[in-house]
This record gives sequence, C-alpha cells and structure tokens, in this order.
Amino acid sequence: MKKLFFGLIATVGVVFIGNAQDIKEISSDEDLINYVKNEYVFSSQAKDYNTLQRLNEDKVISKDELLDFYSVFNTTEKKFSDYINSQNYLLNKIEKKYDLSKRSRDELTMILEPIVANVVVQSNSNQTLSRNCLGVYVAQLALNASIAYGAHVACLGADITFFAGVLCHGAVAIGQAAANYIAQEEYFDCVKEK
Repeated sequence: MKKLFFGLIATVGVVFIGNAQDIKEISSDEDLINYVKNEYVFSSQAKDYNTLQRLNEDKVISKDELLDFYSVFNTTEKKFSDYINSQNYLLNKIEKKYDLSKRSRDELTMILEPIVANVVVQSNSNQTLSRNCLGVYVAQLALNASIAYGAHVACLGADITFFAGVLCHGAVAIGQAAANYIAQEEYFDCVKEK
C-alpha cells in the first residue's frame, strides 16, 4: 500500500513539475509575449468608456458601429485591419506551436499571467505601482487576456471575409477593453484604500 501511495504522489509531483516547466517555457515564447503586449497596448487605447460600454452592451459590433469603434480605439479601418492581420499571424504561430486554445481557461491564465505582469510594469514604468493591489489587477488582466485569446481564435474562421473578421475581432477587443477598464478601476480603488 505504501508503494502504491508513494507511486501516486511521485506521479502527481512529476506531472505538476512538468506542467510548471511547460508553463514557464510557453510564457517565455517571444511570439506569445508580443501577442499579449500588442493586445494590452491596443486595449489601452480605448479612451471613451461610455461609448465603449454602449458598444459592449450586446457583445457584438455591427457595421453601423464601426466608426464609433474606430473612434474609441483611435484607429482607422486600415490600421485595425493591419493590426488584425499582424495579430492573426502571431496567433496562428502560437496555436501551431502550443495549441493554447485547447488548454483550460485556468491553465491559459497561468501561462499569460507572468507575461501580463511584465507588460503592465513596463507600460507603467514612469508610475509607482502599488504592490499590495498589483497582484489582483494582473490576475484579472490575465483572465481577460485568456478569454480574449480564445475568442480571437474563434474569430479566425470569420476572417474569410473582411467585414466578418473585423466585426468579430472588434467585438472581442471591445469586451477585453471594457473588462480591463473595470479591472483598472478596481485597482485604483484598492490603491486609494491602502
């Protein structure tokens, strides 16, 4: 019985260590780092929270709402199309290497969290970040990024037509930016309380 128990514990330990090494290796992939950084930067461009919320209400974006979308993210049709193409190139490379869309949301969040932490710190290097509140903020941004990652993978099928791809990826960008805005407001509230 002791041998069976020890064998089970050893197997679980090896799987956990192997999984931790797998997560560390994937988290250091340059394509994934660039993908996450680009998503964070694009999402951070959303400046009109009221319009963002209005666009996010029904979780889809229509052709009639595209001008508002471009305005909220301070972009144009051409720039957003180029952005989608660039991100899809990275997304396809990442999926080919790691098939991350098949991972659980929790596992994908764990993979993305160290990347998001570095991106947040680098993007806010001229500000003092509250260590007491930063962990929760980064965890929420990583969760948002993992959800958006899966949604962008789902949008790859819509990319066969220009407008379907733009509308699909645009809806994901709106959802991620709205969720990131809420996480940022919660971070600021946490900092005020400390």
